[in-house]
Amino acid sequence: MGVMLAWGLAGCDVDHDENIYCEAEIALQLPDNAQIALLRPDTDLEGTFFRNLNTQIEYTIPTFVNNRATARVQKGIYLIAFEGEAVMADGTVRSVRLADYSVTREAIYLLGDYESVTLNLSYLQ
Repeated sequence: MGVMLAWGLAGCDVDHDENIYCEAEIALQLPDNAQIALLRPDTDLEGTFFRNLNTQIEYTIPTFVNNRATARVQKGIYLIAFEGEAVMADGTVRSVRLADYSVTREAIYLLGDYESVTLNLSYLQ
């Protein structure tokens, strides 16, 4: 009995070295390839989210500087959508939207230890 119990416990061993987080490098792309110096998402909008579909955990949209941001998130499949103000490299301010990844069939897979993804924004009129 003691041998069976010891073997059973050994079979439940957990690999504590497994990384459950992904370091995601996120780039922004505009239709005209314009450079965004700073992006300010409107977090008050109901349609603004960065959600892990597996766990339903909501993450804060990262701060984008010079078209780039990094986020440390739990590995999973993500939906992301937002509207906000983009301060362009020339100082002008434009309203932008990200909606391409707001439904399950277009979700972003962040499953590796390190992932790189480009988000295609559109201008709002």
